[in-house]
Amino acid sequence: GICPFNTSLLCKSTIRSLYINEGNQLRYQNCEDRLNSIEKDIPLDKDLVVPLEDKIPREKIESTVKKIEKSRRNIVLIGMPGSGKSTMANFLGQELKREVFDTDLMTEERCKITIPEMFSKYGEKYFRDEETKSACEAGKKSGVIIATGGGAVLREENRYFLKQNSIIVLLKKDASLLQRDGRPLSKSLEEVKRIEKERKPIYEGFADVTIDVDPDESITGKKILEKLKGEIL
Repeated sequence: GICPFNTSLLCKSTIRSLYINEGNQLRYQNCEDRLNSIEKDIPLDKDLVVPLEDKIPREKIESTVKKIEKSRRNIVLIGMPGSGKSTMANFLGQELKREVFDTDLMTEERCKITIPEMFSKYGEKYFRDEETKSACEAGKKSGVIIATGGGAVLREENRYFLKQNSIIVLLKKDASLLQRDGRPLSKSLEEVKRIEKERKPIYEGFADVTIDVDPDESITGKKILEKLKGEIL
């Protein structure tokens, strides 16, 4: 699949009858007639579109492309249940003025039933199948914050959906401090530790950035922002 950033950019280029040549220059073809027929709701970046005989400095192109990539890249939060993914997603959404999506909430809203009820009535596989739909839907978005369920990254297909246009942030928190209320697979500390041991290689192998969670939510949020400098800021 093609990530949303590529799809959007290439579609707009096609609509405007533009192409990218070996020198990375965006140019017109039949510019006047073509541009007059473009739909008005698709903005035209005058800095990136030039007459055929002109050239744009490579530095200008690279700088503009990097800006677009950063603005469209998602931030995906992963980690054990109760590690604070939803809380940090809302914090980052406010700080960065980005829309927030929570795959657990997306699943509950679509199925019109809570996750504990899904486990109780239909079993874990039913929930995981629905969770995959939410991961796919969230992964298609651009420039948003995504909080995932603790087990969302267990399926390889979910990891693909979430990684295609995102930077992955792992939140690490001591097992004894993880919130267990309302979490079907975290009914005892022993069970939490067992699950953490099983998932640790997947979490760490999938993450681009790892953050140790601080009891103070604002400190954790600032740690994340500091780590993401240069990536999405």
